[in-house]
Amino acid sequence: NKKNYSISNSFLMQTPVGAVRDGQIIAIDVMSLALREALVKNGVSGVKNVTFTLSSTKVASREVMLPPVKDNRIKDVVETNKSDYFPVDMSGYCIAHTLLERVESGDHPGCRVQVTAAPRPLLEGYAALAEAAGLLLDAIDYCGNSQYQVLQSLPGEDIVMYVDVNVSNTLVTFMQNGIMMMQRNINFGGDELVSTVMEAAGKDNDEFL
Repeated sequence: NKKNYSISNSFLMQTPVGAVRDGQIIAIDVMSLALREALVKNGVSGVKNVTFTLSSTKVASREVMLPPVKDNRIKDVVETNKSDYFPVDMSGYCIAHTLLERVESGDHPGCRVQVTAAPRPLLEGYAALAEAAGLLLDAIDYCGNSQYQVLQSLPGEDIVMYVDVNVSNTLVTFMQNGIMMMQRNINFGGDELVSTVMEAAGKDNDEFL
């Protein structure tokens, strides 16, 4: 609806065994078929445009403080200094950024910016998936940014910690007055929690199922 988005339908689907590993599409043909079948099954086969939001330990994200530059200069500054932010060969990565806050007061004014780096093969897999499924790829987002877009609209003057426990990872976000103070992706999720409880109770996998 113009510039506003609302969710009119949602569903979960089981990804085929071996088709996805740590957010990376391994079997594009198998995954694209499963996706199309899920869209048909849930009555949204007419969808054409798609935005993928990925969650992967291969994606790195960190906050940096830039000098007080204009919005149209932030990208250039981030690209110039990307090797300083991430201690790896950046030639195989794509970089994106989000302006979190402009700090006007204090001894060190500047721009608080969230910088995200993702391997090109990871992103290319989603582009290939969209093509194989007959979809038009609008964008590829990162789960951390998606959560930030939702949480920044929630009220609260105090610092609030939001914890999202997924299957294999946990995303922790600290917000205050719509500003993200810190975000961390922890490689520990629901599977480990369940396994720990099962082991402590002396139960095996059959009892869990």
